Amino acid sequence: MTKLLLSRLSKFFSLKDKKLFFKFFFSFTIMGVIPIFILAFLTYGKVLGILNRHIISSNIDFMNQGRNNLDAYLKQLHGMQGQLSSNAIISTLYTSKPANRVDFLYSIKDIRDELNKYGASIIEITDVLGIYFPKNNVVVTNTGFYENSSFFKDFRKFQDMDYPACFDRLQQAKPRQYWKASVVYDEYNIPKRIITCVQSLPFYTSGRAFLITFIDEEKVWRMFGESNSEEWKNYQGIMDENGQLIASSEDLQIPEIINSLDSSLFPGNSGHLRISENNTGYIVTYTSSSENKWKYFSVIPESHIMEKISPVRYLYMAAIILAFCLALTLSWHLSKRNCKPIRDIVGVIESNMNKAGIQKSGEYKIIYNTLSDMFKASREMESRLASHIAIARMHFLLQLIKSMTNMEKIKESMDLYSIHMPYGCFLVAVMQIHSYGNETHGVTQSYNNFSRFAASSIAEKTLNKKFHSYAVEVDENRIALLINSDINGSENNVSVIENALKEVIELVDVNLKINAGIGIGREYTSLDMVCISYNEAITALDYISVRRNYQIMHYNQVQSCTNSIYYPIVKEQQLINHVKLGDYMSAETLLEEIYRTNFQEREIPVKLAHCLFSNLISTLLKILEELKLDFNEYFNEGIGLMPDLNNKGSVYEVFEYIKSNLKKLCTHITEKKASHNTYLRDSIIKHIESEYADRNLSLMSVADHFDLTTPYLSRFFKEQTGYNFNDYLNRCRMQRAKKLMQESDISISDISERIGYNSPGTFIRIFKRYDSITPGQYKESILEE
Repeated sequence: MTKLLLSRLSKFFSLKDKKLFFKFFFSFTIMGVIPIFILAFLTYGKVLGILNRHIISSNIDFMNQGRNNLDAYLKQLHGMQGQLSSNAIISTLYTSKPANRVDFLYSIKDIRDELNKYGASIIEITDVLGIYFPKNNVVVTNTGFYENSSFFKDFRKFQDMDYPACFDRLQQAKPRQYWKASVVYDEYNIPKRIITCVQSLPFYTSGRAFLITFIDEEKVWRMFGESNSEEWKNYQGIMDENGQLIASSEDLQIPEIINSLDSSLFPGNSGHLRISENNTGYIVTYTSSSENKWKYFSVIPESHIMEKISPVRYLYMAAIILAFCLALTLSWHLSKRNCKPIRDIVGVIESNMNKAGIQKSGEYKIIYNTLSDMFKASREMESRLASHIAIARMHFLLQLIKSMTNMEKIKESMDLYSIHMPYGCFLVAVMQIHSYGNETHGVTQSYNNFSRFAASSIAEKTLNKKFHSYAVEVDENRIALLINSDINGSENNVSVIENALKEVIELVDVNLKINAGIGIGREYTSLDMVCISYNEAITALDYISVRRNYQIMHYNQVQSCTNSIYYPIVKEQQLINHVKLGDYMSAETLLEEIYRTNFQEREIPVKLAHCLFSNLISTLLKILEELKLDFNEYFNEGIGLMPDLNNKGSVYEVFEYIKSNLKKLCTHITEKKASHNTYLRDSIIKHIESEYADRNLSLMSVADHFDLTTPYLSRFFKEQTGYNFNDYLNRCRMQRAKKLMQESDISISDISERIGYNSPGTFIRIFKRYDSITPGQYKESILEE
């Protein structure tokens, strides 16, 4: 029987047969156990902490109750000082001696009656209440009177202080003094621990009389109830307002802890803190008296608190162990239930396939390999079919936007390729893309292919949120977007389409780091006319290079362009003269005027822009001819006689290209004609142009930089440039401000900060001085273009 049982257990726990079962078992066990331990980890400390705080809070409450009781008695004791000070019988005895013994005894009797009357309210905490009269050398108590030294010598004798010291200390009390609790022997030689309170009569004088109150320390601790019970096993104490220990219990012998305490450790009215001594932790709870600023504290060993918490801790651990056992049992049951269907599936697979081809690597591996092979074959088949359909559909769309006009053939092809255009309005937009820095870094063909594909996907996905649209790659850097919308000829529809295309440009810029411009054709109500919209979109796209601030242009905007260019003979001659003198700044200003007039005010078409560029190139060639300069010597990179707008990207970039060659020519001319002064002048100008954004840039700072005197630099700069220093600096800053306003949409305040002005007001005032308009008006004129 034993062998049979062992055999079955061995078979059950065999990893070869039960591998899947144990996978389930360990998984379910982990899922069940981890939450238990996490819950225990998160709550165990909190539960113990709550219990700990509850115990500490209870102790503070008991101490507050005792403090309130003691404060009430002390308040009555303090009030007694004022009442006795105003008593005529007492004031007579401490100001004079009675005429005879009989009068003296009668006075003593009356004072005893007064003490019994006033002391009845505090009898619960007092042992003896008396008044010492130095003038008569007598102590009158509520039970009798004692002459000379008999009170501190026979009636109440201090263990640690003789009677002369008691009288000396007694007469120093003004107006009130508490002596630290000490052992005092009564008339029967029975010891008690007494807190002595001495109050001068009257309140603010000394040497006349002293109210002596012996407070029984044992009665004081009884007021603190459970906080002073044996169950707490604590050590209690009272500190006066100066941090001196007045009273302390002796149930727990830990004087080192008590000696290390001072009032600075007890902030606020009540609370608790933790201290340690000899690797033993203690919890100190405290409360403060509003009556006399005393601090009441209790020192409890942490081990005693843990004794109170330990039943809860053991119960908590038992609950965790029980939950762990339940998790194991449930995991065992679930593992058995989940193994069976998986084994059945593996059996079906093995019965329908060649068993020799099935690797015995586990049930999951068999299921995974079988499904993987099935889906792989399905995907290959679908991929082949989809690739052929996608290529054919792209070819159809390309034909549609370029030349297809047969409606029957169009409808037939749309049905074949599942192209849906349910609305009655059609237009084509053409997007031209190119990466940042194509000219300097070069772009591979594979990267171009990826860029077109990604840009097409972004455009199609964005437009399909509001319309039905299809993207078609036209050539290496152009993508046609066929848009089908539901509102024909509506201004609102045009605005919605333009906003959607702006979103496409932003997404392409952010995600692909690609610049894009889009030309939009007009809307038509028939698919056989989309080829017309495509040609219009191409025309509009060409005009984007002319209007530099435009990223999107509609074909309707193209028709509003003027048909004349601004480049009179006078301006050409002025340009030639500036270049001959090597005055590039004046030549640059003149070129900017020509650019502004033609492309911002007149908005000339592309063909006239080519004519203007040809004239400018001709002017440069005239200058070379008149100065007898060799073209190749001064322009190693060469100047194209007809710059290509498509390659350069925009009219403004072509202008910058011409200006750079013009600057190169001026530099060469200046180098041949100038001396050292030219080098110094150029260095100063270069320093200004590079440091113009520095708010501290001034004539003095530049003079210090070049080791020159300020007057010499001022005179030199005026002679070499024709401008005084501040005028030139302001012009340089104004030129940069215009470029910032043209190239980006930033605030006037940010522009003034970038170009070196301390406030926007200064920038606005200087800008208006040089351009006769405010920066805001200049910015609006750019936006209107």
